[in-house]
Amino acid sequence: MSSSRTQAVQSKPPKQRSIYLITYSQCGNSGLSRQAFAQIILDAWNDSCLSRIIQWVVSEEMHQDGGKHFHMALKLDKKTRWLAVRNFLDMRHGIKVNFSDKHDNYFSAYKYVVKDDADYVLSDNHPDLTNATAPRTTNASQKRKGTAKKAGAATKKKKKRMAVYDVVRIIQTKGIKSRLELMALASKWQEQGKTDLAEFVSNRGPRVVNEALETAHELTMAEKRLERINKTRIQLLQEHLTQPCRDNCEGIWLRSAAEILEGNGIPVSIFAGAVYDALLRGRGKYRNIYIYGPANCGKTFLISPLKTIYECFVNPASGSFAWVGVDQAEVWHNYKRTNTTIDYIDLLEATIPGGCFVFSHEESVLERDKFCVGDSFYHELSMLHQGLPRSYLIKQCGDDLNAMCHIDRHPGSSQGAKVHSIREVIVEHVKEYLAKLENFD
Repeated sequence: MSSSRTQAVQSKPPKQRSIYLITYSQCGNSGLSRQAFAQIILDAWNDSCLSRIIQWVVSEEMHQDGGKHFHMALKLDKKTRWLAVRNFLDMRHGIKVNFSDKHDNYFSAYKYVVKDDADYVLSDNHPDLTNATAPRTTNASQKRKGTAKKAGAATKKKKKRMAVYDVVRIIQTKGIKSRLELMALASKWQEQGKTDLAEFVSNRGPRVVNEALETAHELTMAEKRLERINKTRIQLLQEHLTQPCRDNCEGIWLRSAAEILEGNGIPVSIFAGAVYDALLRGRGKYRNIYIYGPANCGKTFLISPLKTIYECFVNPASGSFAWVGVDQAEVWHNYKRTNTTIDYIDLLEATIPGGCFVFSHEESVLERDKFCVGDSFYHELSMLHQGLPRSYLIKQCGDDLNAMCHIDRHPGSSQGAKVHSIREVIVEHVKEYLAKLENFD
C-alpha cells in the first residue's frame, strides 16, 4: 500500500459519504478540459483511497467575469473520507478543490452538475438520467439526513454543565452561608424552570458542594482576613474600644468583673496589666494568664470578652484531630481540664509561636502514671499547690495496697498481678496530707 493510501486510511475528517460533489474554482488558467479534470480526479482517488468510483459526471460553468470552474459528481462503492484526495491534488498538481456532501443521493448531485452545461462528460457505462425521476428513496434519505442534522445540532447546543466557579459566584452574590440555604435556592430555581443549580448539587455530591461553600467564604473574606492578620492583638483590642457594647451590655460586664476581682483580693490594675502584657508579648515564661478557683466563681466570665475580640481556640480534645484550627487562633481561650482534654503538663509543653494562653482550671491533682516495684506501689502525680504546678512520686506501702487498689491476678507460668488504682481515693489522701502541712514546699 502506498504512503498516500495509508494517509487516506488514517485521515479522519468529521464525515464520510459515498456521494460527493467536487468543485474546482477559478480554473481558467489551468488549460484543463472536462475529461482531463475527470482523469486527474480518478487517478488521485485510485492512488489515495481504497474505495472505487462507480460513476461520475463533469460539467463546466462559466462566470460572469469570464472565468470558469468545474463541477464533478461521483458515486463510490463504499463510504470514504475525502481529505487524502484533496491533499494529493494539492501536492501533485497544485489544484485546490472543495468537497460537498450535502446531496441526499447521486441523482440530486447529477441534476445539479448538468443543469447549466449541455456538453457535460459522463463516465463509461453511466446510466441515462436525462428524463429520469428522483428515486423512491429520496424522501427517506432526506428524512434520515435531516434527523441526523437535528441530532448533531442538539449535541452542539447542549448546555454546558455548571462549573464549581459558577456555583461559588452564586454563593457570593446571594450571601449563602450553609448547604441548606444553597439547596433551598436550587429548589426555588427548579420550580421556575432553571435546573442548573439543582443538577449541580444532585450530581456533584455534598463534598463538592461544601468545598464550593468554603471557597466562596474564603474568597469573600480574603481581603479582610489578610488585613486582620497584619494587625497585632493590641491593634484589634484598640479597634473594639470605639465600638458599642455587645448584647446591650451597657458596661455591666466591666462592673461585674471589677467586683469579682476585688472580692478575691486581686487589684484590677494588676489583672488588666497581666492580660495586656500577654496580649502584647504573646506566649512566654510568666506571661500566660492562669485563673485558678472553684466552680462557679467567675473564672470564665472574666475572660469571656476575648471571644468577642479575637479568634480563639478552646479546649483541645485528646483525639487525632485535637489541634485542628489552632494555627488560625489568636488566643487560646479558657482551657478546662476534663477526661477528654489533653493533660495540663502536655498543655504547658505545647508551643504556639506568638500565641497567648488565657485559661481557667478547677482540678488540682492529675495522676500521670502508676507502677509496682517489688511490694510497693508508686503513683506519679502532677498537682497545683498555691497556684504553682508541681510533680511528685508517691510511694504507697504494701500494707494498705489492698485498701486503695484493686488487684487482678494473672495465672500462668509467670504469675503476676495488674493493679487498678482508685484515683479519687488517692487524690483525696493527697489533698488531706497537703492541708496538714503548714510549710509545704
